[in-house]
Amino acid sequence: MMRPASRCILLCLIAGLFSCQQDNDLPQGIIPPDTMVQVLADIYLHEAILSNVPARFDSLDHYRREQLDDVFALHRISRARFDSSYHFYEKDIDRLLELQDAMLIELTKRKDRMMKERGKDSLPE
Repeated sequence: MMRPASRCILLCLIAGLFSCQQDNDLPQGIIPPDTMVQVLADIYLHEAILSNVPARFDSLDHYRREQLDDVFALHRISRARFDSSYHFYEKDIDRLLELQDAMLIELTKRKDRMMKERGKDSLPE
């Protein structure tokens, strides 16, 4: 388990990497890294939920497409824009790894926030 000080340093380093990387060097239409991290985190969470749903493949595939469309609508992007952006990041392994690292940090922050809220709202045993 990562100590709070280590987690803070890691978060600062990742934030520094993204702040040094200007969105100006992105081709037009490419989703900026900070938004892409949020989209990828949401997709990851939906996929995790779907992995626990017992269903036939065809109905699961249909549901997966609906869930992805909901994620894209939430972030006000199209599937085509997501696909082209993902392919852009995929071509530069360093950028892709930065996105994945930032996504893991985002998922950890969401989990920590949820656990904190759950702890506040739960009744003492």
